[in-house]
Amino acid sequence: MDRWIPHLVSFKVLSSKSHEEVYLVHHIKTASGSWNGPLINEIFMEEDARAILSIPTNLSSRDDSFYSHFTKYGEYSVSFGYEVCAALDILKSTSGSQGNGFCWNRIWALELPPKIKIFIWRACNSWISTQVNLAKRKVLVSGVCPVCSSSFEATIHALWSCSKLKAVRSMFGVTNGWNQIKKGCFLDFFGVCMTRLKEEDLRVLCVVFWRICLMCNQLVHGGRTWMVEEILPWSKDFVEEFQAANIQSNDRSIPVRQQPTIWTPPGENSFKLNTDAALDSCSSMVGLGLIIQNYK
Repeated sequence: MDRWIPHLVSFKVLSSKSHEEVYLVHHIKTASGSWNGPLINEIFMEEDARAILSIPTNLSSRDDSFYSHFTKYGEYSVSFGYEVCAALDILKSTSGSQGNGFCWNRIWALELPPKIKIFIWRACNSWISTQVNLAKRKVLVSGVCPVCSSSFEATIHALWSCSKLKAVRSMFGVTNGWNQIKKGCFLDFFGVCMTRLKEEDLRVLCVVFWRICLMCNQLVHGGRTWMVEEILPWSKDFVEEFQAANIQSNDRSIPVRQQPTIWTPPGENSFKLNTDAALDSCSSMVGLGLIIQNYK
């Protein structure tokens, strides 16, 4: 089966109804060269029909030409081909890195809210909703990053190597030696971060990743403005406030529950006087009682 439908992973028909007379693309076009919508909807399932009808038809007499699906202008390059291969192979790379003894305990030990540590764990396992991860789960998506619209959105791209995140990378002080792994697996990249960064910087970086994902979702689903220059200052403030709140919580003195007093008799040749009083405000009466006890 030919690969011609713009599905991110296979580019093949995901599901179809049997139709013996259809073998070529021109069989599902009209005489004018446009798509035969009713026939396509009859033959193909909804997802495939929508993808086919989204393909522009060539109504002129020009010959067809090759076009790269993942590039903005359709021009293929070796570097972009490598990026596509790395993104499509991300699950295999992730499983290989896990087998090399990835230090998960350090992630769980970070002084951060559980939701951020869980997010980092999900990102390392490619379980966040990037275009690549959605496509691997048979979701019909374009595969292109919704922020920069010029690259393939794997996890490492969405959280670090996107061109729109250049300001974050520069503010974080990450320069030499890091760009060579920016197109690889996020798990491998984060493993390098854990070996190179101090504990306080690693905490901030985790919050940066979480904030980037949150802002991307707000941009895609809510139409909010992408304020990339605010990501790092906001993340630093978040870590400081979280640590300050934890310190205050730990410094609070826990009241010690007092043990009930047990009466003991006095020593030999001595007496003990125990008193008690009660006040009735309604009747303005006071009651007083006392007990004198010797050592016997």
